Amino acid sequence: MKINCLFPIFEENNAKLFFDKFFKSSFYKQNKNCSLLIYVNSKDENNIKTLKSLTKKHKNILLNLVEKDFNYNDVFLNAIQTYSCDVLLLGDTQIENIDRLFNALIKKHLNGANIVHIKKKSNKFETFFKNIFSKFYNFFVNLFSYQNDALNVTSLGLIDKNIIDILLSLPNKATRLKNCTKMYGFNIDYLYIDKNIKTYKPKRKKILSYFKQTWITLSIFFVSLLIIILGNIYMDKSLILFNFFMIAICLINLVLSVTFFFKNALDLRTKTSCAIKDLIIKKIEKEKK
Repeated sequence: MKINCLFPIFEENNAKLFFDKFFKSSFYKQNKNCSLLIYVNSKDENNIKTLKSLTKKHKNILLNLVEKDFNYNDVFLNAIQTYSCDVLLLGDTQIENIDRLFNALIKKHLNGANIVHIKKKSNKFETFFKNIFSKFYNFFVNLFSYQNDALNVTSLGLIDKNIIDILLSLPNKATRLKNCTKMYGFNIDYLYIDKNIKTYKPKRKKILSYFKQTWITLSIFFVSLLIIILGNIYMDKSLILFNFFMIAICLINLVLSVTFFFKNALDLRTKTSCAIKDLIIKKIEKEKK
């Protein structure tokens, strides 16, 4: 079985500490033939120095220097388009003992799982409200993707070759489809981890930019509501027509704000920021030669 492990390295990560421990792990000792797909920003000099020294010791490291800022889904989309494997493991250098997760993911795959989503454990109280939110969230997700979003930890999981082949046939939806909860003819399983484990989080700036549509429509809603209140206090004519018109604006913007919120929440989890274009890949291949 050919295994690829995907590791995006961000500036806040310490590649040396992580890989020194990873190469001593039981998972790596049992799967020394696996390929490590590592992506790092070309300006991240500290991590690049470490990673280049590791490539001399470990021939299975495929180091990719990215010329732009990137997120996890950028490298995921590029990895499935560039490399081939039977199983792709989504790694995260924030997690110290990721080898244990990898072993558990492989075990579930050998038991028949084509996709394994990772979820964080919750108590009964949290689970109750998460289930309500999940159903409400997926109602709007269905408006845009016709799939249920698993709400998994976005930086972790397992995807096998059968799913990758499907994703490649739908390149524009590849990152979104990997999070779905049901795929006809395929098995989807779950692995639960402690809720306190730190995992990759998108940058805060990106979150704010994704949600600007929500804030705009929500602001119009509250301004319209204020106008209705002031109008009913100070106006004494045509209130029926005025109220009808302003309430319609309020309702439209309330519906839009809720819709945009869930749409942009899905986009934040699934869309790519720079997609790591072919130009960068060609440059890396030239360097390797």
